[in-house]
Amino acid sequence: MTLLMVSLILINKIETEIKASYKVVLETILNSSNESLKLIYQQHERLVTYWANDDELIKEVQNLLTLNVNKSTLINSQEQKNIRKMLAPVITHASFRGFFIIDNNDMNLASTRDSNIAIKNLLSKDAPDFLDKIRTLGANVSLPIKSDVPIKDNKTNQYRKMATMFSAAPIKNQQGETIAILTFRLEPDDILSAVLAKGRVGVSGDTYALSLSGLLLSENRFNKILYNLGVIASPNHSDLNVEIRDPGINLSNGKLSSSRKEQPLSEMAKSIARKESGSNMDSYRNYRGIPVIGAWLWSDQLGYALTAEIDVEEAYRDMKVTRLLIIFFTLLTIILIISISFVFSKNKKEIKIRGQYINEIFDNTAEGIVIIEENGTISLVNQAICNIFGYQSGELIGKNVDKLIPENLRNFHHHYMKEEENSAHVLNIARDIQALHKTGDLIPIAINISSMVVDNKKTFVCIIRDVSKRKEQEKELSQAMEDTNIANKAKSIFLSQMSHELRTPLNAILGFTQLLKMNKEELNENQNTYVNEIHMAGEHLLNLISEILDLSKIESGRLSLTMENVSIDKILKQCIQLIQPQLKEDGIDLIDKITNKGYFVNADPLRLKQVFLNILSNAIKYNRKHGTIILDAVEVEKKYLRLRISDTGNGLTKEELSHLFTPFKRLNHNNHIEGTGIGLVITKRLIELMGGNIGVESKVKKGSVVWFELERCI
Repeated sequence: MTLLMVSLILINKIETEIKASYKVVLETILNSSNESLKLIYQQHERLVTYWANDDELIKEVQNLLTLNVNKSTLINSQEQKNIRKMLAPVITHASFRGFFIIDNNDMNLASTRDSNIAIKNLLSKDAPDFLDKIRTLGANVSLPIKSDVPIKDNKTNQYRKMATMFSAAPIKNQQGETIAILTFRLEPDDILSAVLAKGRVGVSGDTYALSLSGLLLSENRFNKILYNLGVIASPNHSDLNVEIRDPGINLSNGKLSSSRKEQPLSEMAKSIARKESGSNMDSYRNYRGIPVIGAWLWSDQLGYALTAEIDVEEAYRDMKVTRLLIIFFTLLTIILIISISFVFSKNKKEIKIRGQYINEIFDNTAEGIVIIEENGTISLVNQAICNIFGYQSGELIGKNVDKLIPENLRNFHHHYMKEEENSAHVLNIARDIQALHKTGDLIPIAINISSMVVDNKKTFVCIIRDVSKRKEQEKELSQAMEDTNIANKAKSIFLSQMSHELRTPLNAILGFTQLLKMNKEELNENQNTYVNEIHMAGEHLLNLISEILDLSKIESGRLSLTMENVSIDKILKQCIQLIQPQLKEDGIDLIDKITNKGYFVNADPLRLKQVFLNILSNAIKYNRKHGTIILDAVEVEKKYLRLRISDTGNGLTKEELSHLFTPFKRLNHNNHIEGTGIGLVITKRLIELMGGNIGVESKVKKGSVVWFELERCI
């Protein structure tokens, strides 16, 4: 009883630590993504504010406001042309999808497209509160909404009703009154989806944004799956097309019994509807009905929530194997102790599965604008530049830009900016370089230089971002991933070491039983029966430990193979000879249609023999008395050889077939046939390591066919 309690406490401790580790990982991803998005939003807000305060733009807008709000008048006005010419470089260099200038009646006065002029702006219909917020509170970035015109995504494919976003700032006159609003159209895939895609964990993990009502705002990694399930109408974009609702079933295994609108919001979406942050490390269903664990974060500043999830099956796969192994070993140990009235001690080892994850991905960054005259003189800087380089604005304006360039890069800068054909190699190209701080230190920055002509004078606009924190975070992320791989390897090493440690006491038990069996005449009938049962149980446990050791070697990548041209005839003859006693005992006929055909395959001979023996042993164990086993082979695509082992047993149901290759999952366990539930798993892994495939076909009461394919050698 004490041993069982200790095992349960150990299991509970391991599971608690794993769940706590995942909670830290998911919450760290959310906090880092939230900070990154806020910084990106601040950069867009600063850029649109800068242009909304431009004197030339304000002058042109004031002139536009004196004209009739007439499509032809506005399109053909000189002010329209001037504004488009002024903002065209900004649109190009900042990768915006267009711009709008909106009057106080929400009408479009100016736009990248003629079709948008003199009509109500899209935001007045789909986000009227946003425009009011801009007029009263200042610059901001909108939630994603569906575009009213066809636009291209970041892969240059054009779609209707694509998700779009806007950064906006008020345009004010000299009296400080808001006279209009300037907006730049943004691509959500370049903002939301690009940031959130970096926070995906594992194969099934997803990090996405959703609104207060539960609407998916960012792109999803499972678009094709959602399309095949009928959740979305197109496999290309899921943002603004999926509501985070609980279908009640796994959509991969069944059909919906109700429409999507009738389904309740998921547990996570309900919490977000109350503007709450939280997590669930046990299980809840996501929008595909798949059990997941996750954490979610409501952000008042962004106006929406961020969620990070991973399938329960993937997250806790190793935890389940460890739990089953501990329970199974504990129960067998108790049975052996009771049977032989023998208590032996063993060292207990605790496994601590912990992952070291990122504390911060993006801690702090800033972006600035520097305007430089053609002769290299700095004419204008913003506060962000002062923060980045450590100067006051007065210390930079009127000075040569060489003040910010390391000495070893100045000749390069002069060479490429002197001539028009040379400047094309550096203009409009984002790059990472080193810059010179006021202290004399070198700092890493991201820079994008563009040119424009103002009053017939050529000037250069430099968009600069301090990326020092990003460099540090990339290094920390690499270290965290390395730590995660180390933790996974530690699990496999634990299984291997534990299997070795179990052999010593187990061999002692088998040795005692063999001694007792050698002197069976000194024991009565009941005692002989007990000794035989103890010996059989010990042999079964020894087989299990050997298979666990094989499985751990495969999973940890420590199993080496020697691939060569192997004769099927030679291997099969050895295997048939070894199973002859089992065939005779059950009266089973074996029909061999493979031997003497001269087949050769590319394989490891020892592991191929192990595969054959495992499959043949199962074909005997699960066959009927006086049944038949048939061996045959067929060529597949002239490259592979498919080897088939058929039996005449009871066969398997679809449910049993779905669990056939699950570790420790024994099928037909009520028929008292011995087995560990690991043999077929090892067989599958060995076949795959040798570059092959394996499958099973079965019909209830008619038998089963186990086949595997390997590369044929001619």
